Amino acid sequence: MKLEEIYPDRIIDRGEGYTHYVNYCVKIGKHLFSEVEGTSTYKTKVNLNTLEGTCSCPYHQNCKHAVATYLVYQQGNYVNADKFLEYLQTLSKQELIEIIEQSLQYNPEIALNHNLKTATNFDSFINDFIDDFSYVKMKKAEKLGPYFSFNQLIKILQFLNENEDDIYQILYDDFRTGDEEEPLSNLISSLKEEIIKKISNKKELEKVLKMRYFDYDIIENAEVLSKYKDIIKSDFSKEMFLSFLLNLDGPDMDEIKESITNDNKRMIYSLPSRNIVLAEKLANYLQNKSLLFLVAVYKEDYKGVIEHLSEFDKLFSEGYYFLEKKLSDIVDLFMKNDFKDENTVKIFLKRELLQNYNDKQLKYLIGQIDDIEYIKQFINFEEYFSKNKPLLERLFQLDYNAATAFLTKEKKILENKYWTELIDILTFLKEKFGKEYVINLIKDNKYLFSKSSHLKSNLKKKGIYISNIKGAINVDIKN
Repeated sequence: MKLEEIYPDRIIDRGEGYTHYVNYCVKIGKHLFSEVEGTSTYKTKVNLNTLEGTCSCPYHQNCKHAVATYLVYQQGNYVNADKFLEYLQTLSKQELIEIIEQSLQYNPEIALNHNLKTATNFDSFINDFIDDFSYVKMKKAEKLGPYFSFNQLIKILQFLNENEDDIYQILYDDFRTGDEEEPLSNLISSLKEEIIKKISNKKELEKVLKMRYFDYDIIENAEVLSKYKDIIKSDFSKEMFLSFLLNLDGPDMDEIKESITNDNKRMIYSLPSRNIVLAEKLANYLQNKSLLFLVAVYKEDYKGVIEHLSEFDKLFSEGYYFLEKKLSDIVDLFMKNDFKDENTVKIFLKRELLQNYNDKQLKYLIGQIDDIEYIKQFINFEEYFSKNKPLLERLFQLDYNAATAFLTKEKKILENKYWTELIDILTFLKEKFGKEYVINLIKDNKYLFSKSSHLKSNLKKKGIYISNIKGAINVDIKN
């Protein structure tokens, strides 16, 4: 499992810049728990099996704070609480009391929450909460959540949902909450979580189902509610029930097959990124070639990928663009096993896919194409030169004269380029056409080179010297 399979690139980029804002990261079982500084201090949880994260930030799920937490864990900057819990198991009752007593000095909330629980009349609190809602009472309700009964929780939640607009106005007046802070959402999430935990019979489940805004919470807690599967099936759509089944630890394969339709089959194709064990079992049971291919991709099973390779073009043409995130992995498998097939390579060399490959991968793919005109269609001088370079190199390998004619007539090769690209382009052109060609090109485009001292300074490192004397540009190439 990789972050790229769960999080958009922009979220990963932001998360990489947030690792130094992670105050702590603690591993408990298969989860990470962290505190991350942002506009506020956020509490974040990451599932190590799926890499999915939940957070108290406005983004709520799969956010930059979750990415930062996981990256900190990967760096080894975390505390393994499992070892501490094992140690606690060896202590006597008195020793445990002493540890708690010492921790109270730094975390008095343990005692405060206990006092809040024992000193509160829950029915009176709820009535007061509804009659005279305030931010302070809302925060108390959040702390008392685990101690409310099922019906008390439902009563609070119904009030919050039925009066949402008024409550937000009260919160704004009381707390001046802004876009970066949503305390009401935090309360609703925690109440829903407690309600799911407290469902103990069919009647309570049916009450929750009628409220309609619990559907995704029921799916997320599928295993906890598995004994009520038949009731949930009768209430859910096929798509929702399929999602429920796919979240069970050991779902019935026949039920899954029965629930799959053309409209929801996307769900089983995204399954390998979340649960590869179930995905493989289901693929073999259904003998679904597309799913078998995706399982092979996620398991990096070269033989399986090759066996079902024809499914790639089919899946991509049907709009399963999540495959883009696995393109580089597939090409790495090809390279590792020295796979060569021009027709297959052409499938992976669609214009819209090129940005998914690094230079080495692109060079490998393009090196199998012998058709000059086919290669030319991918060259776009408005893009980064690094993406064009392997393509141009292949053209020169195939036909030096044709490549020269193609490149020398191009007028936009230097336009709208960063200085790093300009250096790369000039170095490439010097290698192919010699010093004089580059000297003349710089002079013909002197407006690009006459002003930037940073560019000229870095060109010197490549042996290209540019100077301005009385408005005239002089170019000298030493090597």
